[in-house]
Amino acid sequence: MFIEPEGRFVDVDLRYMDIVDQEKRLNDFIEKVLNKVKIKLKGMSKEDWIEAWKEDPHWDKEESSRLVDVLLDSYGGAPQAVLEIGCGNGVDSITFGKKTKAKVVGIDISPDAIKAANESNDLKNVKFMVGDAEKLDFKDDQFDLVYSMAVLHSTDLDKSISEVSRVLKKGGQALLFLYQKTLHEDGEDERDFKIGEIEKMFQDNGLTILDKEKGDSEDEDEDGKHTHYWVVYVLEK
Repeated sequence: MFIEPEGRFVDVDLRYMDIVDQEKRLNDFIEKVLNKVKIKLKGMSKEDWIEAWKEDPHWDKEESSRLVDVLLDSYGGAPQAVLEIGCGNGVDSITFGKKTKAKVVGIDISPDAIKAANESNDLKNVKFMVGDAEKLDFKDDQFDLVYSMAVLHSTDLDKSISEVSRVLKKGGQALLFLYQKTLHEDGEDERDFKIGEIEKMFQDNGLTILDKEKGDSEDEDEDGKHTHYWVVYVLEK
C-alpha cells in the first residue's frame, strides 16, 4: 500500500518566550516562509533548467534504467520508431538502439546534454537533438514507443501529456517516470501534481493505463533530508 504523509502546521505560543527569542523565531519563520513562497511562485523556466544543468548535470549516469526493458517487454513487438523525452547523456536511448532495430530519437532541453549524448553515441539508428517536451517537433502518430525518465513533472503537464499522445501511434505505448511530490523533514510538501489530475489528463488524451507503480526514495542535500515520491506509468494509445 502506498501511503502519502501529510505536512503539518505547528503553532507556537509566544507568551512563554522572552522578547529576544520571540523576535528571532519570528524573523526565522518569516524568512523561511518568504523563501518558500518565492520558490513556489518563481518556478523554473526552461532557461533556468538549462543554466542549472550546466552546474549540476542530471544526465551524468553510466548505466541504463531497467525501465527500458519494462517498456520493451510491455510492447512485445518490434518497434520501428522510439522517442525519449529528456534523454540526458543518451544512455537509455542508446540502449533502445542496441536492443532494437528501431530509429531512436532522444531529445533534451539542454544543449550540453545533447552534446554529451552525441559524444557517447556511435549507433547509426540513434540520433539526438535539442527539443521541448511541451512542443515536440515531430509529426502526429510518428512513434511506436515514447519513453521519459524523471522529466515531465517539471513541465506543463497539460501540454507535455498532450504532445506524448499526439506523436504516439495508435496502439503505441509510453512509459513515463515522474516525481509526484517531495516531502521535507520540516513538513513542507512540494507537490508537482495530484495522481487523480494526471490520470484524468491521460484519459482526456486517449491514453489508457496498462500498468502503474508507486514508490519513494530518500535523499539529503544542503536543505536537509527529504523523501521523493514517484510514480511510473505504462500507457497505451
